[in-house]
Amino acid sequence: MKNEKSSNALLIELVIVLFFFILSFAVLSQVFAGAYVTEDRAETTSRALHDARNVNALMQAGKWSLLEEESFREENGVYILERDGYALHLEMKDEFTSCGLLNRWTIEAHRSGEVLFSLPGARYEVTGYE
Repeated sequence: MKNEKSSNALLIELVIVLFFFILSFAVLSQVFAGAYVTEDRAETTSRALHDARNVNALMQAGKWSLLEEESFREENGVYILERDGYALHLEMKDEFTSCGLLNRWTIEAHRSGEVLFSLPGARYEVTGYE
């Protein structure tokens, strides 16, 4: 009888240990999955920011024609550049003043319907003076 109690206790201890390992595995797999998603989002944001800075530099240099060479397409006045995992949206607004033209734009990075960041830019062209 004593032997049966000891074997039952051993089985209960094994079940408790197995339950602990299964619970630990579930928690750790959630932690690692969350870390992977965070790392993927950070990498995508970094690549999108690099491309947005390059486009911003082109815009500040006044090289509008290079947008088409960079594979932008226009939809309803917004230029869109599709990349792997994100899209850059470039919206331009021109404002004529008495001394020149103020070009303003906003570059937004989108991923899965979410806006990652927004980068504004501007360039002023003096006109009418010789």
